[in-house]
Amino acid sequence: MSLATHNTALSATHSQVAVVNDADKLRQMLTEALERQGVSAIPYVTGEALLNDARLHAFQVVVADWANRTLSGQRLWDALLEQGYAGRVVFVSGRAEEIAEAFAGAKTGPADIIDLPAAMPKVAARIITQFFR
Repeated sequence: MSLATHNTALSATHSQVAVVNDADKLRQMLTEALERQGVSAIPYVTGEALLNDARLHAFQVVVADWANRTLSGQRLWDALLEQGYAGRVVFVSGRAEEIAEAFAGAKTGPADIIDLPAAMPKVAARIITQFFR
């Protein structure tokens, strides 16, 4: 499927992604890269802000930083499960090995782990694939 086909399909389904990252520049870059691909990306500085948002269950994908200073990726994952979130979770972090180890042997885990640094268009493309799985 071409990128143009992805953009049309994403626009038609009103695809929404929550971007949780306490690093302002990275959060902004991820949000902008996703929006350029036709995704409605809503930025959050903290996991708590996402968990308290009534729109939580409308997001098909949550993209989160594993090392968020206020609510770690593991704690965010646990809270999402506790709240019955049924969408996909993608962790974007320079700690991919640590994340993989945290979920080793678990029955459930993130839909993807994207190791940084990486080019934002490539990161956005990997996140967008979650809508077609």
